[in-house]
Amino acid sequence: MAPVRHAATRGGFAFMGATVPGTVLASIGLQKSLIHGWDIAIGAHLPYPADGAIVRAVWQFAATGVGDAQRRAGEFAAAIMVPPTASLFTRLLAHLGRHNRL
Repeated sequence: MAPVRHAATRGGFAFMGATVPGTVLASIGLQKSLIHGWDIAIGAHLPYPADGAIVRAVWQFAATGVGDAQRRAGEFAAAIMVPPTASLFTRLLAHLGRHNRL
């Protein structure tokens, strides 16, 4: 996936009491869209063919952006153990505290 080069990703923006880079806000939005889209698909018993490039981009952000502090704050559940051979999307979901039931 090509890096976002839009002017909105440059500089800092007020977010939750801090100044946050636009790239971080874009990554948060992408993560929320991917994961909550999956949540809706699960609830509706529909397949969710997540785009591999999106999954990789969200994984790159979530691997370092979601940790103990976010879990203690109640933003994410505890990570779930999955085999290292699981798909990247399954590992991402597990990292964010979700079971891949598709």
